[in-house]
Amino acid sequence: MRFPKLFIVLAAMVALAAASNPAQLLPGYIVVGANDGNLYMVSGKGGVVNTFASVGASVYGVDVDYNNDIICGGSAVVWHVDGRTSLVTTIKTGSPLTGLIGDVEVNQNGTFYLTSMSNNLVLEMDHKGTIITQYAMTGSTRTWGMGIDRRAGKLYVAGSTVAHVLDVGTGVVKTLYGGAPLSFCQGACMGPQGDFVIADETGQELFEIDSQGVITTVHFGPPFNDPGEGVDVLPSGDYVLADDGTGSPKQNKIWLVTRGTPAKVTTLVLGGPYNDLNGCTVVPDLVLTRVGGKPKPGTTAVFQVTSAGAAHDYYIFASSLSASRGTPLPGGKVFPLDFDNLMGVTLANALPAVFVNYQGFLDLAGQAVLKVNVPGIPQLTGIEFYTAGATINLNAPGAIHLLSNPVTTKIE
Repeated sequence: MRFPKLFIVLAAMVALAAASNPAQLLPGYIVVGANDGNLYMVSGKGGVVNTFASVGASVYGVDVDYNNDIICGGSAVVWHVDGRTSLVTTIKTGSPLTGLIGDVEVNQNGTFYLTSMSNNLVLEMDHKGTIITQYAMTGSTRTWGMGIDRRAGKLYVAGSTVAHVLDVGTGVVKTLYGGAPLSFCQGACMGPQGDFVIADETGQELFEIDSQGVITTVHFGPPFNDPGEGVDVLPSGDYVLADDGTGSPKQNKIWLVTRGTPAKVTTLVLGGPYNDLNGCTVVPDLVLTRVGGKPKPGTTAVFQVTSAGAAHDYYIFASSLSASRGTPLPGGKVFPLDFDNLMGVTLANALPAVFVNYQGFLDLAGQAVLKVNVPGIPQLTGIEFYTAGATINLNAPGAIHLLSNPVTTKIE
């Protein structure tokens, strides 16, 4: 069954803007690193905390990459953790990484940024450990948390008492805000309205700083005890914050901070198998993964779609040759691909024999399988394309319900 009106709405929006296996990342779950050398996973609604993977050393910065795997950092080391098998591999260790890797922020083009705390650097790195670019955060101490605004091409970076904004196109670093009330900033993320969100451990505060440098306190004081190293935004637009607490034993809470005036702080998770919480990240509610190896001309690439609570939702997927900044959509959301001719063809479902099942309904389990039948043309070898999609709210045709992560596929 085809829904041309739904396609027209989504295509127009884009063009105009031009859980049973604890060893597998699950949609809508929170992943948090800890000093005990483990990564833990818990539902965004709370509940049982499962051990996802063990890297054998303290874990600080954590993010989900373009293929639904985890990139995380420790002390002068960066790891890759497979989202399906929890297999850990070391991407890079040693110089120029020094001290703690406070945060990791994945870029949609397959690279990622990380903060090297001791030498106050932001590094852009690929999955082979190659340093692409490095930026000095002049005037900063203990460079830690980050948030990326892909629409504007800007990376926001927190030091102890200062917030920087880095234009990744020009390499220019400017001070967004400095001084009180910032006192010991660590974890950070981008908020749902484009604000830079910072958790301050010493001040026991959560701040939002807008693009003009205007700072707002989201919450101050109790029940926060020792927050700071991990904060991320949920699909609802609210925040999840890791708080390792003080004393012995430490409290180790995960807070849900519901935005509003005033904000409401509730306990999502109290205690758990972990010791001394650090960075955290939220797995997308609509997860796309590629199944099997990379395709060759004349073979098929298979993708698995898994959602959190979206059974029977109508979905539309697309492919593109670029995913550097994504495409802004109404309501502040960003479709994770750059609009180009390939994206137009796939959104229009113009080649259904090549891009198979790119539109349809998720099954009762909230899942679907997509396929790309790569034509047997040798000249396609080496081409890289990106795939992502969304579910549509049929009660409000054209309204985006969930957005997936982008997945990169290289034809070999």
